[in-house]
Amino acid sequence: MPIHCKAVVALTIVLAASAPASAQTMPSESPRAIESFVAPPALFPPESSYDGKVPPDLPAFDRANGRRVGSIALARPECIAMAQDRQEAVGCTYPLGFVYKTTDALQAYPVPVKEWSYETLGFPSYRASIFQGHETWRAVQHAGGAVWVKTAAKDVHPFEELAYLVPNIAMLCTQPGEHCHPVLPAHHREIARVATLTGTCYNSPYTVVDRVTKRSKRYYKLDIENWQGKSFLPRPIYVPTRNADGSHAGEFFARGC
Repeated sequence: MPIHCKAVVALTIVLAASAPASAQTMPSESPRAIESFVAPPALFPPESSYDGKVPPDLPAFDRANGRRVGSIALARPECIAMAQDRQEAVGCTYPLGFVYKTTDALQAYPVPVKEWSYETLGFPSYRASIFQGHETWRAVQHAGGAVWVKTAAKDVHPFEELAYLVPNIAMLCTQPGEHCHPVLPAHHREIARVATLTGTCYNSPYTVVDRVTKRSKRYYKLDIENWQGKSFLPRPIYVPTRNADGSHAGEFFARGC
């Protein structure tokens, strides 16, 4: 079985002693809502199919347009070229682990990855992008803090652009932030009925069809697709992309239903 089909097994990274001040990066934050996934295809090919090609190191900086402090690389690049029958025996399992290595090579910090498309991974980023033409800077967390990386803008996938469901709809608004009324028990029953009739594998027939901005606030536009039957449910409706606590209102599943 190829690497990308293995069960998830944690890789153990041996950490060295404390890094010198010159190698320190910005302190770790309590993870907030994921803003985006940083996924250059050279590091994260579709369905994790590396085809024997070791991905290049990704330069890491202390801030956007700042000083280079290290790089992000595969923890075990030898797994890529290893014969398939040896991969499992030596612990080369999916997902392959990445580490942030300081410039002086005294430390290696594990870098978390998450699946954002079918068996396709990326580095989750919890900060907004800084755009420079067709490129963008993003902060990437690691076990000892965070660093900034620069990639092509097309290789950054915003969470809100990936979301296609809103699991909990509290208000039915026919315009962004306007003409709203609460979801009543009758609406819940009708949502469940229409979801069953549309054949969706989710608990709501509403899906995200667009994203709009009004008065600096972002909204999902939701509609009931592939449905020609009768229902009193309003359509389309608009839901803020963020909940009151800053968490995402939308959701997506990398592998679908």
